[in-house]
Amino acid sequence: VNLPHVSLSSDHQRLTISNVQKGHDVKYVCSVQNSAKLSDTDAINVIFEGPPTFQTAPAATPSVTEGNIASLKCIASGEPLPSIAWQFNNTALVNNSRNSRVV
Repeated sequence: VNLPHVSLSSDHQRLTISNVQKGHDVKYVCSVQNSAKLSDTDAINVIFEGPPTFQTAPAATPSVTEGNIASLKCIASGEPLPSIAWQFNNTALVNNSRNSRVV
């Protein structure tokens, strides 16, 4: 198989994956064999990690009428899945769920 993002060193001891993208996170297997026909294999799982991105960012200045409920939403994705934390006047809010917060 010829993969444009994968190259092997001339001695085949190093496999290089360039411009890693989601979808390149698969199992790669290294097989070795000597002249006595003794062999071994080992699998390497490549795990893609990407920067977190906002799927829904909190509104910069939400408009709320006095006495009503204000619901701010922040949803993020990434590999691995990022945690989300909220602060009020530079103090961390507690009891937050992992992917979505309602304050």
